[in-house]
Amino acid sequence: MAPRWGTVVVLLMMVCQSETLETTTSPTSGGVIDGIGRGLGRVEGLSGYITTKFCPKPPPSSRSVAKSLMMKCLEMGYRIPMVMPPRASDSDTEAEGGSEDDEDMLYDFQSIVSTVPGVDARPDTSRAMAEPIPDWIKKVNEMRVKIKIKCRRNGKCKIKIKYRTQDDVPTTIKNMTDDVWNCTELPSLIRMMKNYTGPSKCFGEAFLAPLSWAAVTGEGAEGPDAMEPGDYDDLVSAAKPLLQNKPPPKMQLPRALQQPRMMKMMEMLNEAFGSFSEGQRLQVRDWVKRRWRRCRNVTRLAPLTEPGSLQEKPPKKPPSGPGSLQEKPPKEPPSGSGSLQEKPPKEPPSGSGSLQEKPPKKPPSGPGSLQEKPPKKPPSGPGSLPEKPPKKPSSWSVSLPGIPPRPTGPLRPPPGRDDECPSELMWMKMMGRFLSRLDVGDIKSIPKDQLCEFFSSPQFRASFTEVKGMRPLLARKFLRRVQECSADKKEFLQRLDRLGSLACYYEDAPRSVFRDPDLSSRLLSQLDDCPNSGANKLRKRLVKAVMSSTRGEASAEMLRSLGSGVSALSPRQLARFPAPALREAISKLGPKFRWRANQARRLAKKLLQGSKQVSGKELLALGSAVRGVKISTLREIISREELGSQLLRNISDKLSRGQRKALLETMGKGVNASEVVSRAPGELLSSISLTTLDRAQLTSLDQVEGRTWSRPQAAFLAKKFLKKTIKPKDIRRLGSAIQGMVCKMIGRVAEGDAMEMAQIMTENPRWLSRAQVSCAARKLFSSLLKEKEDYFQSITEDQLEDIPTMFLIRLPPRKIMDLPDSVCPSFLDKMSEANLTALPLRSLSRGALTKRALSCLTNGSATLSGLSSEDVLRLGPLLCEVSPSSLSQLGQDVLNMSLTSMASCAQIPPRSRRELLQLLNQTYGDPSDWSAETMESLGPLLLLDSAAVRRLRYRPWLKKVLLDLKDTWSQPSGPREFQTGRNMSALREKLFYLAVNSSVDEEKDEEESRRRRRRRSAADYDDYDSVLGEAGLEDLGEWWPKPPRKRRDAPTGPTAQLIEELGDTNVLWSAAQLNGIMPQTFDEVAEILGSVTGYSMEQLTALRDKTLEAWGEVSSLNESQVMELGCIARGFSLSDLEDMTVTSTDTLEALAACPWTQEQVRALWRGFSKRAAVRVSELGAVDISQLDQFMCGLSPEDVLEINTDTFKEAVDSLGQLWCGPEVMKALKQQSLAAFGPPSAWSEAQVSTLGNIMASLSPAEMSSVDADVFSYLSQSSIPLIPEPTFNALSLSQLQALGPDNIAMVTTSQRAGLSQDRLSALDSALDPDVSRSDPSPDDDPDSPQVAPQSVWSGAPSVLMEGTVAWGKAVLCLVLGLLLL
Repeated sequence: MAPRWGTVVVLLMMVCQSETLETTTSPTSGGVIDGIGRGLGRVEGLSGYITTKFCPKPPPSSRSVAKSLMMKCLEMGYRIPMVMPPRASDSDTEAEGGSEDDEDMLYDFQSIVSTVPGVDARPDTSRAMAEPIPDWIKKVNEMRVKIKIKCRRNGKCKIKIKYRTQDDVPTTIKNMTDDVWNCTELPSLIRMMKNYTGPSKCFGEAFLAPLSWAAVTGEGAEGPDAMEPGDYDDLVSAAKPLLQNKPPPKMQLPRALQQPRMMKMMEMLNEAFGSFSEGQRLQVRDWVKRRWRRCRNVTRLAPLTEPGSLQEKPPKKPPSGPGSLQEKPPKEPPSGSGSLQEKPPKEPPSGSGSLQEKPPKKPPSGPGSLQEKPPKKPPSGPGSLPEKPPKKPSSWSVSLPGIPPRPTGPLRPPPGRDDECPSELMWMKMMGRFLSRLDVGDIKSIPKDQLCEFFSSPQFRASFTEVKGMRPLLARKFLRRVQECSADKKEFLQRLDRLGSLACYYEDAPRSVFRDPDLSSRLLSQLDDCPNSGANKLRKRLVKAVMSSTRGEASAEMLRSLGSGVSALSPRQLARFPAPALREAISKLGPKFRWRANQARRLAKKLLQGSKQVSGKELLALGSAVRGVKISTLREIISREELGSQLLRNISDKLSRGQRKALLETMGKGVNASEVVSRAPGELLSSISLTTLDRAQLTSLDQVEGRTWSRPQAAFLAKKFLKKTIKPKDIRRLGSAIQGMVCKMIGRVAEGDAMEMAQIMTENPRWLSRAQVSCAARKLFSSLLKEKEDYFQSITEDQLEDIPTMFLIRLPPRKIMDLPDSVCPSFLDKMSEANLTALPLRSLSRGALTKRALSCLTNGSATLSGLSSEDVLRLGPLLCEVSPSSLSQLGQDVLNMSLTSMASCAQIPPRSRRELLQLLNQTYGDPSDWSAETMESLGPLLLLDSAAVRRLRYRPWLKKVLLDLKDTWSQPSGPREFQTGRNMSALREKLFYLAVNSSVDEEKDEEESRRRRRRRSAADYDDYDSVLGEAGLEDLGEWWPKPPRKRRDAPTGPTAQLIEELGDTNVLWSAAQLNGIMPQTFDEVAEILGSVTGYSMEQLTALRDKTLEAWGEVSSLNESQVMELGCIARGFSLSDLEDMTVTSTDTLEALAACPWTQEQVRALWRGFSKRAAVRVSELGAVDISQLDQFMCGLSPEDVLEINTDTFKEAVDSLGQLWCGPEVMKALKQQSLAAFGPPSAWSEAQVSTLGNIMASLSPAEMSSVDADVFSYLSQSSIPLIPEPTFNALSLSQLQALGPDNIAMVTTSQRAGLSQDRLSALDSALDPDVSRSDPSPDDDPDSPQVAPQSVWSGAPSVLMEGTVAWGKAVLCLVLGLLLL
């Protein structure tokens, strides 16, 4: 069981005689230990009293966290702390046998021993060349904590941390806890570090961060609230580097915290908001909302969490009776005007279509009462939960004669004080960026006056800045509510610069914004990181408005005013700005800014001015525009010293695969492989080949820890460093290399270490495959059952808490149902954070988990009618598994809430979809009749029915709501067994036709606007109405002479603006519509059209003809135009493709994303090889990486000419290809020559060979070791021919692992015998349903004719027909009435 964090504070009274007070209590929890003793010569400080703090042992992960933060200091170029000679005792300890890696040691920061890179390792030389020993290191030395940082000349560094027990810990304390250390000086050390400015400051902050976070989140009864205010503030500030760089996967937040300290904590959490995962953000949100709700004194404000969010566990019930720690309910404050009690929210409207929850329960009587009802014994009926057994007190107090006992409860201000329950305004200011994670119901319940006051405060914009991931529905609701704070639009526009990220959703900004350059600039400056599609259109309009104010002058000032709006400029417009201004803009936009491919190419060309040789500094100055640099330039970089910098780390993910290979090749010139591996940052490291990694000769896990490795690299490293006996500490140090642990390695972990191994694995869940988690789960459950045969039938809450959720969901169904009722609260807490997408959709564990959770909620009752909204929300993602027939038993308000929550489910079981859609129709009626709010809330569920999406009738708000759905959800990804997302095809079609018709409507509105402006321009006056008013002729407006109307030619095809808006949905244009594009329009949008991959041959023919019309014959196209054409080039003949101007591998790399046929690939390769005079034998690894699928254009003989060493360096790129059978056979022969027979291939080699594995013969595949089969690439599985797949043994089939088994095709399964099918299903999940899900269970399976999409879109012809019909009807009625 992992040790708890906390701060143990000991108050020692030093008097003349030596006595020891024996204190007996449980050592299992951190808290307050009060002991009084007497000692000689120890009187210090305040009148004979001294406060000594002893901190308990931190969790094992704290060591790796501190080391990771220190490694980041090294990567950022900070200087290593000074050399200090170690104590003799330390040297002796190290020599005795590696106690340095002993996980039982505590912080023992006794000395820092380091060797500065490039300096002789002798102590006297190092000390002579380094700075004086800083005071903070001396202070740490007194605390007896030791860190070693050793760096060699080649740049490789090792960091080791020692934690030891203190010698001066009183025996009394040692009896009550395990290992502790004297942390009295921690606050003073933090203050010393704040004032220190030396180069070693980064390392000190890295050491202090995890300690400080432990101190401010301790679980002691007095905990953080017992600290001095200054100490608490310092500890919170010192913890910030931890949360900003490596936040804990699940943060332990204080259970009780006074308002001033909570505000300080929230200030720090807001600063670290961008580093948190979505689950961590939801956890902080819920933590604050609980306190907000408590202050509102409302039983139910809004749903606390969505399914799948991380939820804070409810506080456990403390023991009752004298001396207990239970808090008494606060007394009722005096009534009157000073009351903090708010009026209860009004009762929402009832009805079957209502999305509102039940009105909150009536608060305690008495005006201004804040009193909460004491907890009652839960009933035994449905909805009740068994209480958790009382735990031992987390603090201990001792009463001595003449000395009053210390209070045992948390320090709380008197009830009713402002700092106990602040106003709604203060809560909003406190939440800051976490407001972006509230629920819509929360926003509705905020009083208007408080929200408007918050909108007027400076904190509002900061709260909505850099809050990526905010739900569109929430953002629009916030925007609508703050708009109500202004009397009219004009007043709201004056406060436009307060919106922050809400500005992204102000797509319906009035025309006056675009006519005022100042308003346009203010709104544009807030669109830096908008996730919604509508913001792109808004940004383009604003950029056009800003540039029109200066008549398009390309000045440095203009570029500054555009900010991130430069992304809307065309490459030609960018090229008009001066180079210094562009460099300044790139620097300010930062490395995370994304340029389009043609923009990056134009910027690189202008800023590098065609230089063939550039320095590393010039290259890095391009920022993310480095994506546009040619490979030939990257190969000729001079002064390569900067290439290992942090800036290169930031931009390496923007580089293409070929560019990364080229940079690595450049970095490796004149240095050995070891230095390349140690210096390669970010994505570059994962591009290093296995051959280079082997030559690097890594010798320690210190060189592995804290870095990002690819899966083949991880398999290589795990096999190299994990020996016969594997300890948990070694697994932790692997970091991302944990990907390389095969099941055989997991089996070598000792039974007693299985739990610790499982907990370590939860620290790096993103690196684990389903096969690894399944193996580890079997190991864990086996060890627990060996410990006690009925372990799960008699499991306690603490034991259940120790089992990580990712393993608990893999418990066999029978064991799940055997869990006792006493663990229900903990079980539900764990299920609220479960990731069910890790289980196959057919897994029986899903149903067992859901059944057990419902049994906990209903106390074994078969009906759900007694469940409340709060009960249902406790199901978390298991709510998505509840059958619609069971949901229909819920009360109407609870059902509304449940369906709204289910809209965010990542997966809906196929068996439930049809019935769920029927329940939606019964509850809310036909989706075409839904309101905008209902569509926003339940739209994700509607995506399960493509036919219903196509049938939606036109509404003015429909396009906006559907666009939000498109931005929020993605197309289904992964194999069907683990598929997440929604079918977006019908939604894309619907949006396409809505966009086309909206464009027609906008053209009509624009024409009408122009007509009105022309009518008002009579007599050369700008203001027509004022002219009539001055003349007293207001009533003559209808008869005033109209100016002559100029004829405007309507476009015959899609406009540039519409094509830019549609993006990849342009694939839905008909060939005739594409043929109607104007040549000038095509020139503007060729790159957008060329990025679409799904054109039919008729569409490609139309686009080819348009290319010839706009740009001329194929032979006249330059290479830049060929790159812009992209996938449009697929429409050209084979002879045209061979004649295209392609002389660079950069061009072929850009074209490789298109779905070329084998004949087209050969034609392009032939043309390129002739023009570039390429010889296959001379191709390097960089060339092969760039050629990508065009390597399939080589003949088998050409493939065999590739140099063996080159093949080894480029095999990771070749392994992603799937060429013709002859070419694949040649690649297999190259693999045999490079790596030997398949029977000897390792996990790393199999992983990097990728699709080449599918070209093995049945005999060759059968000879491959079964242990490596889980490392076959998923893409290779469906490519394995059926005879080869049928030849696999049972052990090989079982070793494939869940991820690969899910990729097996129906035809491959058809050739297997029944015992092999059973083995395959068992390996997918031991408790999987043996029947495949029927396609009939999926409502999307019946395809509706595309023409039906038009039924919901407004038509100009239809509008005219309806208007004519109305006129005829009125005429007939008039005649009848005569």
